[in-house]
Amino acid sequence: MDKIKTFIESDIYNSVLNKVEDILRIEVNKKTPPITMLNYDLSLLKASNLSIEAISSTISVDDKVCQFIISKIVFYRNQKKEDNNEYPEGENLDEDELPITREVLPYYKDFMFSSLIEYCLLKSTSSKLFAYLRKTRMPHAKKYERELREIYSKL
Repeated sequence: MDKIKTFIESDIYNSVLNKVEDILRIEVNKKTPPITMLNYDLSLLKASNLSIEAISSTISVDDKVCQFIISKIVFYRNQKKEDNNEYPEGENLDEDELPITREVLPYYKDFMFSSLIEYCLLKSTSSKLFAYLRKTRMPHAKKYERELREIYSKL
């Protein structure tokens, strides 16, 4: 867990984080994430069979990492907008039935960690991506893998 905390606080990670934050104009909580989040990141790292060093060296020499993360976020933002039309025309929810957003919280500082793992797996050993997604119990892993490959191919 200390390795993950050190990595998330490293200059390499923060340079990518700052680029993504500036381009997408998102708010990121710059504090160290809670232990629960760091433990989750550690479980993702173990499932990927990658090392922090491998991830760090990949992002330090590859400028497409930022493009991948940004493309992935934009892809799923757009997909979420499309999914909002889940009711047939004329059968939408009434005003009092609509969900209410009370407060939009900033991203945790480690929000890119899973995307970095996915990028490294796509770049070096893309055949291991599906196994990684299954180990992490990703819902609809096959569909998600196909979407990640599509995003990666467009870089």
